[in-house]
Amino acid sequence: MMDHLEYEEIIPVSHSDADANLTSNDNQLIARTLIAIGLHDDDWRWVQRHALSFLSHKSELVVSAAILSLAHTARVNRSIDRAAVTTALNAVATDARYVGKVQDALDDIEVYVK
Repeated sequence: MMDHLEYEEIIPVSHSDADANLTSNDNQLIARTLIAIGLHDDDWRWVQRHALSFLSHKSELVVSAAILSLAHTARVNRSIDRAAVTTALNAVATDARYVGKVQDALDDIEVYVK
């Protein structure tokens, strides 16, 4: 079951802070960082590389954040490696917990990435 979620402002994070956060064992910190880089970082390739690497994480919270990060970067940057990301997301969607989130992300990619 996912941890309790509540609203918190997601602020930008530097690449060095993000790299440190993403190597922590704190699932909430990892999830917040993935969402922050998806929302705020203009290096979509860097965001994509990190988000894809967390799609197989043991934490549902982290995997959900990685999916959301990919959707955000597609929407914000209007760029993503459509083939690689679609393949990875479809693989995650074999887990029923992620089907809706993956579909939302794929919809964002379809709408925002030309």
